Amino acid sequence: MVIACGGGGIPVIRHADKQLSGVEAVIDKDLASALLAEQLGADLLLIPTGVEQVAVNFGQPDQRWLSNLTMDEAQALIDQNQFGAGSMLPKVEAIMRFIAHNQKQGKASSGLITSRRRLSGRWRIKPGRGYRRNLKRCSSENY
Repeated sequence: MVIACGGGGIPVIRHADKQLSGVEAVIDKDLASALLAEQLGADLLLIPTGVEQVAVNFGQPDQRWLSNLTMDEAQALIDQNQFGAGSMLPKVEAIMRFIAHNQKQGKASSGLITSRRRLSGRWRIKPGRGYRRNLKRCSSENY
């Protein structure tokens, strides 16, 4: 398991007179993670978050947790504004990008958005090989 994509450094722009000045910038950690996973040739993109899983109507009386989504289902929910722009939306979009990239490469892949607590004790890593244990994998059509 690779843990990467933190921030750091001071973002600057170069003006026509060649002078540098600082600017505000934010690294989208979900997109950066998807890009890194693509470059590494990963088949699973795991995005830990504060909730057990993705939901529709989040925080409402009719909230419903989602276990699996196809790419088309995820896009339909995005079109319905079901995911918060600053919270779940970038995570879902990052996983969709990752899966779409791998599909173009002819590779099956999946993504998982869940809480760190839910993953606790589910990973075992040994030197020379990484093993997933008790982690339900989804195909590229159901993530």
